[in-house]
Amino acid sequence: MEESQTVNNPQEVNQPIQTPIENPVPTKLEVKPKKNSGLAVILSFTTIIATLIAGFFYFQNIQLRDELAKKIEIASTPIPTATPNEIEDLITYKNDDYNFSFKYPKEANLVEDDCVSLQIVGPTQTEATEAFDGLYLNFCPETLVDQTIDEWIETDISGDIEVIKAKSEFSLKTYIAYTYETLGLMQQKNIAIQSPDSESIIVVITDITQDPTNQGYKEIVDEIISTFEYFN
Repeated sequence: MEESQTVNNPQEVNQPIQTPIENPVPTKLEVKPKKNSGLAVILSFTTIIATLIAGFFYFQNIQLRDELAKKIEIASTPIPTATPNEIEDLITYKNDDYNFSFKYPKEANLVEDDCVSLQIVGPTQTEATEAFDGLYLNFCPETLVDQTIDEWIETDISGDIEVIKAKSEFSLKTYIAYTYETLGLMQQKNIAIQSPDSESIIVVITDITQDPTNQGYKEIVDEIISTFEYFN
C-alpha cells in the first residue's frame, strides 16, 4: 500500500519555478547618416566646370579689353606725314608741256602718260581689283577748245555720272579752281585748276584714295595738292 505524500506547504503546489531575468540596459545607438558619394562627385564636377567657365570669360574679357585699348591707342596716335617744308623727303615733279609742278613723297610710285599718276599701294590692296586701299592721285592736263573751265566741268559730269557733291569755286594759292565729287565706276574727288597764263589750259586732279587701315593717305594727298603750282 502506497504511502501518501504529505504536502507541507500548499502554496508551493503548481508554482512554476521563475528564473530571474536581468533587464538589459538599452544602449543608445549612434546612427551615422550615409554619405551620398555620387551626389558629392557631381557637385564637385559642377564646381570645377563653373570655375573653368568663369576663368575663361574672365581672361577673354581681359584680352578684349587689351585689344580695344590698343585700337584706341592706334586711332588716337597721330600718323606722321610728309609736309611741304620737308624738302629732303619730297621729290619735285615738273611738266614742261603744261608748265605745272608738284611735290610728292619718295615712297610713292609715279607713272607718266597722258596723265601723271601717283600710287602708294595700301597693305590690304589686292592685285587685279579696284582701288580700295592706298593713295591714288592723278594729274591730267587738258586743253580747252572754245570752252571755259566751268563749261568743261559741266561736260565732264554729264552722262551717267552721278554728282555726289556739286562743283564749287575756291582759290588754290592764286589760281581759280573748282572742286566737285562724282560717282562712276568709283567715287572720286576732282579739282580743276586753271592756268594763270592761259585760260585754255587746266589741270584736273582726280583723287580716289582709300585708307581703311588709317595709314594717313588722305593727309598726304592734301599735302601733295598744296604743293601744286604753275610756273613760267
